[in-house]
Formats: sequence, C-alpha cells, structure tokens
Amino acid sequence: MPKDDQQGGAGGGHSSEGHSASGGQQDKGQSPLWQAYQRVWQANQALPADKREPLPLPDFSQAGYHQGGELPAAGANALEVEREGAKPESVRCFDVTDYGADGSDQLSDRQAVIRAHAAMRQWQQQGDHDAGSPQRHGVLYFPAGDYVLFGPAERDWFYARMIALKAAVTDKARQQSLREALLKMQGLSLAGSHWTLAGDGSDRTHLIQSRPMLPLHASWYWSTPWLLHLGNLEEGRTLAEGGSQEAWQSVKATSRVQPADTQDTVTLAGVAQADDAQASSLKAGDEVLLESIDKRPQAVARALAPYQMEKDARTGKSRWLIERDGVIKRARYRVMAREGNRLTLSLPVVHERFPGEQWRIARIHPAHEVGVEGITLKGNWRGHFKHHRSAEDDSGFGLLDLDGITDGWVRDVHLTDFNQGVKVRHSSQLTLEDVRMTGKPGHIAMTISDSNQVLADHVIDQSHAWHAPGVARYATHNVYLELEHAGDSGIELHGQQSRDNLFDQKHGGHVRDRWGASVGHQPNHLRGLVLWNPVNTGEPHDAWPFMRADSHFGKVIMPTVVGSSGHALGIANRHDYERVMNAKGVTNYTHLAPMDALQARVESPGEAVEPASLYRAQRELLNETQESSGQQGLQSSR
Repeated sequence: MPKDDQQGGAGGGHSSEGHSASGGQQDKGQSPLWQAYQRVWQANQALPADKREPLPLPDFSQAGYHQGGELPAAGANALEVEREGAKPESVRCFDVTDYGADGSDQLSDRQAVIRAHAAMRQWQQQGDHDAGSPQRHGVLYFPAGDYVLFGPAERDWFYARMIALKAAVTDKARQQSLREALLKMQGLSLAGSHWTLAGDGSDRTHLIQSRPMLPLHASWYWSTPWLLHLGNLEEGRTLAEGGSQEAWQSVKATSRVQPADTQDTVTLAGVAQADDAQASSLKAGDEVLLESIDKRPQAVARALAPYQMEKDARTGKSRWLIERDGVIKRARYRVMAREGNRLTLSLPVVHERFPGEQWRIARIHPAHEVGVEGITLKGNWRGHFKHHRSAEDDSGFGLLDLDGITDGWVRDVHLTDFNQGVKVRHSSQLTLEDVRMTGKPGHIAMTISDSNQVLADHVIDQSHAWHAPGVARYATHNVYLELEHAGDSGIELHGQQSRDNLFDQKHGGHVRDRWGASVGHQPNHLRGLVLWNPVNTGEPHDAWPFMRADSHFGKVIMPTVVGSSGHALGIANRHDYERVMNAKGVTNYTHLAPMDALQARVESPGEAVEPASLYRAQRELLNETQESSGQQGLQSSR
C-alpha cells in the first residue's frame, strides 16, 4: 500500500476514547460506534427522560430548516403563480426593475433595491391587520442581469463623509462612535420575516460589490460591514444583531446529571406568583434562548478534560479566557407546550446539564422563513491575501450575513472574489444547500457562529480561502454534509467554546494554523467535534496534532474521527503533548497518558464505514422511531 494511502495513529486497540479501532465490527463494514449509538438510542426511547443514558455521539438528526424538513418551493415558483394569473393574496413578487434597477448597466441599483424591499415590507404589514388571513410572503426578485449594490458611488459617498467627520469632530471617542454609526450603513440591511431574495438562477443573476467597504474601526480588521445583512427588526426600524431579546428568567437547577440530547423539558424557577408578567407569559410558539454560564473551577476542568488549562510559564496565569468567562452553553429552541412552570421544547436540550449549573431562559424574536436563492454574490477582491495584514484582506468584501433567523434557507447561491463569503450567526434551523465559492483566495469561506441545528448541505469551496467553511463561538449541533474544500486549506474552528459539531463526508485538506482563534479563545473546539468518513485530499500526515505542543494555537478537545480515507491522516498521541507541555512549565500532568492514547477517538482508520453519512443515518433512525411511536399511539387509542 502506498504511504499516502496509509492511515492510523500512534497505536492500536479498541474503539474506546483516545485509541484506534480498525476491527471488531459486529456487522462487516458497519461502525461499532454507530451500532452503540443505535442501541442506546433505541433503549432510551423506552425509558422515562430522567432515566436515559448518555448517547455515544451527539444527536445531529434535527439540523436544518424546520428540524431537517423539506425546503419550500423555490421563489421562482411563486413568480409562476403570478404569471399564470392566480395571484394569491398571500404571495407577491416585487421585481426590483419595477423600482428603477437596471441589470444591463454598471450604475448603482442600491436605492432601487431599498425601495422594492420597503414596498414589500409595507405590503406584508398591511396583511398583519387582516385577522385570519394567511401570512404574507414576499419575493424580492432580481431578473437576470448584473446589479450593483456597492460600487464607486457608494464608496465615494461614505469616504467623503468620513473626511468631513474627522474635520468636524475632534473628540476621539465621539468621532469613533459616529464613524461606527455611519459606516454600518455601507451594507444593505434587509430585515423582516417571510420573504425570499430570489434571482433567476446563480448563473444568470449577479449582485455586485465592486469596491471594498471601510471598517468600523481602523484597527479592527474584522469589522467591515457585509454587503447583505438579513435578519429581524428592532423597534420597527433598526436591524439588531440577532433580533431582540427579552428579560432572562431562571430555570430550575437539575439534581442529577442530565445527558445531552435526551430530555426536551425545562422548569421555570421562581414564577409561582404572577408578579413577573413577562417571564410567566412564556407560552407555546415562543422562540427562546437557553443559556448557562458556569465559572466554577470544576466546570472548567470538566470542559477541558482530559487536558489541563495551559498557563503562562513565567506568570502562571491562564492563557485561555474560559477560566475567566466560565463554561458557556447556549442554544435556541421553540416552546411547544407549557404545563405550569414546565416548558416542553422543540428539541431535546443539546447540552449536558450538571447539578449546580445556573441556567436561564429568555424569549427572543428572530426572523422566520427567510430565504436566499438563485443568485451570484460577486465581490471584487483582487489582492494577494495575507492573514491579518489589513481590513481589506480580512473583511473588505464580505457578501452574505444571516443574523438572527430561525427556519431559513440558502440554495443555488454562488459567491466569488470575497474576503468573507457567508456568516450564519445567532440563528437556528437553517439549511444551506448547493452553495459554491470561487475566485481569488480570501479570508473566510463560511462561518456558523453562535448558532445551533444549521445544516450546510453540499457546500463547495473552490476559493482556496484561508479558512474553509467551519464553526465558531458557542456553535453546537451544526452539520456540514458533503463539504468539499481545497487540499491546501483547512476548516475553520474559531474557538470560543464551540462543541458537538459534525463534518460528514468532508473532502479537503488539513493545514496547520487554519483553524483560527486567538490564544485567549482557545481551545479551537471543545468536545464533540465529529469527522465522519472524511477524505484527506491534501498533504498526508503521520501524526496530525489536535493538541499542538509547538504553538499557543491549535487545540481541539478529543474529537471523533471515523472512517478517514484518502491521504494519510495519522493522529498524534497525548503522551508527547503532555510531556512537552510539562517540560515547558505550561501544565503539570502528574501521570502522563500512555503512548497509545491518541488525541482523538479513532475508528476504522484507512477505510470508510457504514453508514456512509452519520447525519442521514440519525435522521432515518429518528423517523423510524417517530413512525413507530405514532403507530403505537394509534393502536392504543383504538
């Protein structure tokens, strides 16, 4: 066997944590880890929620639009309804060319788009007054053509006002505040629920940013606004990050360890009286954010296990902010039912809950049913990218920002010549499918940040971005299905306590220093990163380090790697990392891990396993369970 096709790590053994397992399957070719997941899942269904056992893998089965449901009909179908003369009152197309846009010239179409969007929102709001009428869904439609949303006219306008601002305001703090307020307006903030931004197909409709935007702060290289920012309204006019949020309400603590993905209820604390009207009014249909912040040393140690906090050898101070900020767990749900203070949620709680943790819940107001489809978003990045050299390198051309959306979708979208392609943040239950990225290599292809249950299906990154598509900042239970990226790039794992995310049948490389995250925001990913049947198309690695001993960067807590194939992806061992960290005075491991203890849970190195897709297999298992439960319920009702 050629060396490039050899797989495995620094030891053999069983499929137990931190060891390699290449045999012993009960069914030939089928993953023992999957078989264990099936057994525990099925056994749990017969148990009361408080008796269920921890699952061997996170449950990713409900990622995607409406918890993995079918996407709505394409926006073009709504147009066909109008063309055929039916014109249902609940759907209307707003063609940007009817408001002055011209896809055949190089002039700015920005104001025409704003007018069309405002007309659509006004039509939707008129329908809000009709009790009993169906929810109105608007289609902001771009016929085939090239539409300039940020070009020379916009760049010159904002630059001139920046010069005037500096001349008129001498107080630095006041000047910076006004600068941020001004420059946030560079991007197009298109707010609201129940609408689709639709083109005539990604090969025919192009939305263009031909000039770089200015950053909100000269030294904040990441702070340039996005060309399109879609989300919800705050106070009727301003697009707020993540939508609005109401007051926190305490959740009753658990008296036992509650495994993740096993129990879909929480109980409010301290609302026996009706004196807190806002908190006590949580009801079925509300969208909520559930959060815990635990600063106890044992909580931090548990989150980092089996590793120790890395400390500065000279000062003894912790390098990672998780010790200061605490262990943060947060995710978004819908309230399905309420009985007294007991809330039934749309999903089992995705985080493990421990006694002593303080949990809280708040009603949120995300946008709903927002889609983007059938377009190309075209930047004009022409430089030779250098990481963190300038604001233009890092974020000068950022194309699509989905912020505070539940039940949304992106499909048939092409992004090219960008510094940042797509960002999903403060969101849940989105599906992105058939998204393609090309052009000059830039900074970040796609990020799922502070979001849960997002499905990115068949994303193809041919841009050779510094960071291939990935996750950041509290992201959990998100799925990249059949992601393809270049062999000379690596997925983004941008730290800040992401956990339990799946890369399912990923094709691409593994490159050092491409995960991202500052030293303080290490580790790059907490427990629960799953690489299922990944194919390494980049350089072979005899001992890939998930915990680097030669750098302050590059730290992932015990991922799971199942069925890796392609070029070699051997996994480094924990022993060498711990030994080197001790020698540097960064850690103090009193007992080093055995030489065969790997930095990942490894199964079937060198050969793909069955099921080919973990996400699809989990969905099939979920559907079978639901169908069985439905049939049993029908029989008992008879």
